[in-house]
Amino acid sequence: MSTAQPINTVLGQMYAGLLDSRDPDPAALDAIIDTLRQREIIIYGAGRTGRMLKDLFGALGVTVAAFVDRNHARIGQIDGIAVERPGYLTAQNGRPEPMVVLGAGTMQLTELIEADILKLAPNLERANGVFLVYLLHYQSCKAKAEHGEYPPLKHCISYHVKPYKCPIFCRHVEEMAEAELAEHARAADLPPEPTPEGSTFNDVGYMLGEVCTLKCEHCHEGVPYLGSNERLPKETVLRDIRKLTSASRFIHRLDLVGGEPFSHPQITEIVQELVTVPKIGYIGVFTSGTSVPGDALCEALRHDRIIVTVSDYSHDNNLTDKQVDKIKRTVDQLKAHDVNFVVYPDRYWVDINGYEKGNVPQERLEEHFSNCFLAACHRIYDGTLYHCPYQAGGIKMGKFDKVDVVDIHDHTPAQLVAELNKFEHTKMIDACRYCNLPKGPTEVTAGRQLDRKHKVIRIHAETT
Repeated sequence: MSTAQPINTVLGQMYAGLLDSRDPDPAALDAIIDTLRQREIIIYGAGRTGRMLKDLFGALGVTVAAFVDRNHARIGQIDGIAVERPGYLTAQNGRPEPMVVLGAGTMQLTELIEADILKLAPNLERANGVFLVYLLHYQSCKAKAEHGEYPPLKHCISYHVKPYKCPIFCRHVEEMAEAELAEHARAADLPPEPTPEGSTFNDVGYMLGEVCTLKCEHCHEGVPYLGSNERLPKETVLRDIRKLTSASRFIHRLDLVGGEPFSHPQITEIVQELVTVPKIGYIGVFTSGTSVPGDALCEALRHDRIIVTVSDYSHDNNLTDKQVDKIKRTVDQLKAHDVNFVVYPDRYWVDINGYEKGNVPQERLEEHFSNCFLAACHRIYDGTLYHCPYQAGGIKMGKFDKVDVVDIHDHTPAQLVAELNKFEHTKMIDACRYCNLPKGPTEVTAGRQLDRKHKVIRIHAETT
C-alpha cells in the first residue's frame, strides 16, 4: 500500500472493484493487513460486525486492543477484550499508534459512527469495516473455493448486504439449484431445460402482502402507514416471479418479505412451488417471529437453499410478553424441524421515512445510491418492480410519482431483458430526493411499536 494513499482510499477502490467482479490485488491487500498488524486496533461497534472483524483479525494475527460502544456497560467485554465508552477515544486522540476500525454493517451506519469519532477524536486514523469485512471474507472464501469447498450460505448472508455481487456465492447457488432441478428432471424422465441468456439482474425481494403482526414506527417497508389489508394470492406471486426469471439469466437471491410472510395463508404452498422454479438460487424468508409457523410450513422451509431470518425486536421493552413468547416458540419450531435459520436481535435502524423533497446535490445522491443498503433491497409487488422498500412505500402512499419502476407484465420477455438491464444500471432514482438517508441518516430504535393511531406504545416503564 502506498504511503501516499490513506487506507480507506485503497480499501474503497478494492471494494468497488470486487462489486464489479474484479479481484483485489493480493499484494495491496497483504500490505493493508501488515499495516493493521503494526497498529493498535480499536473497533468502534461491539455488535455483529464488530465481533466478525475481531474474528477475522484474529485469524490474520491482527491484535484488537479494545472495543468502543455506547452500550459498553451492558456488554462489558468480548472474549477478554474490554468494551469501552466512546469517550475512551478522546484519550487516544493525537497518539500515532491507534487505528479505529468502524464496525458497522452498512455505509449509512458507518457515516453515523464516523461523525461520532470526528467529535471525540478527529485525529485518529479510521478504517472502513464494511470494506474490510467483505474483502477479508472474500479472500478466505476464494482460497477454499479454488479447492472445491464453498462456505455455507448462512456464512455468505451474514457479512454483506450484497452477497449476490459475490461470484463465489453466485456460482455456489447456481450449482445447488441446477443439480436439484436436474435430479427432478431425471426422476421424471424429462430432458434438461436449456438456460437462455437474459438480463444480469439477479436479486429481488417479493412483498407477499401489506399485513404485519407488528406496527414498527420506522418500518422500512412503510407497512403501518399503507392502511392496507392486502395479501397477494399465490397465483399472482408465482406469475410475477416466473415472468421475472424468464427475462433473467439467473436470480441468485430471492427474498420473501411482508408485512409478515408467516401470516400469509398460502405461504407453505408458495415456498413449496418456488423451490421448483428454474433459475432461482438462494431463497431468504424474513419474519419477526411473532406469527408462529406450523409444522407444514417448517417442513417446506427445511431446504438447502432456504434460510429464515428472524428479526428479534424484543429489546428495550418494544414488545408485549405475548409477542416475546411467540418469538421463542417460532425459534423452537424452526429448531425442531431442523430449518436453517438465523436470529438477528436488531437494536438500531436508520430513519428513512421522511417524504419532504430535499436539496441534496446530484453528485451526493448518486454516491449515496451506489452504497445504499436499501438499494440492495429491490422489491416487487403485484407486477411492479421497485428499486427499494422506501420507493415502493412512497409510491403506494402517493408521496411521489410512480417513476423509475418496471411494470413487468407490460413487456415481452425480450423487452423485459432490456428494461431489467436499464433498471440494474440506474445511478439514482427520483425517490432519493425525498429519502432521509442522503440528507444525513438519523439513528432510531429498531422495532419501536405504534398503536392504531400511530402513537408510540410504551409496553413497560422505560429503563435508563
